[in-house]
Amino acid sequence: MKIYLDDLKKLQGDFLNYSYRVNPKDINLENTGFYLKCPAIFNVEASYQGRELFLKGTIKTQLRTACSRCVSEFVFPLDIEFHDKFQNPGKSDDEDLDFDENFFQGESFNLRALLKEILIISLPLKPLCSSNCLGLCPVCGLNLNLEECKCEVSGVDPRLEDLKNFFEK
Repeated sequence: MKIYLDDLKKLQGDFLNYSYRVNPKDINLENTGFYLKCPAIFNVEASYQGRELFLKGTIKTQLRTACSRCVSEFVFPLDIEFHDKFQNPGKSDDEDLDFDENFFQGESFNLRALLKEILIISLPLKPLCSSNCLGLCPVCGLNLNLEECKCEVSGVDPRLEDLKNFFEK
């Protein structure tokens, strides 16, 4: 999954299309709790002008993960659009470089690290199987989406009982 600058330099700023089908075993989302369920479709348009590589594209896939409320496993669809710019400093002076930009070196650009970075950045912090997920019963641990439990849930944490009494006065 590389883009070779020689191919792009010939186009003088026009975009060249790349398309990849990335197998789940090739992308490890290390310690995120998300796993690719199916291949990721990675489409990229690339252009090279001066020392800048412009990338735009899409990533479509499905991920397996656990709901943060009910802990049930579910499939999370992911459809991402991205735009990015990278500088190739080559052998230039530091004065010409914009240090707010991303950098790469050499005559090729490896897309695998970019794909992984975009996937990880796009993951939700608290994935939910549905927006109205009821979660687990705090007493018995029953999944409230599947059954209704008979547990009596007190509305106040015993450590905050005095604070509740304060506001009732």
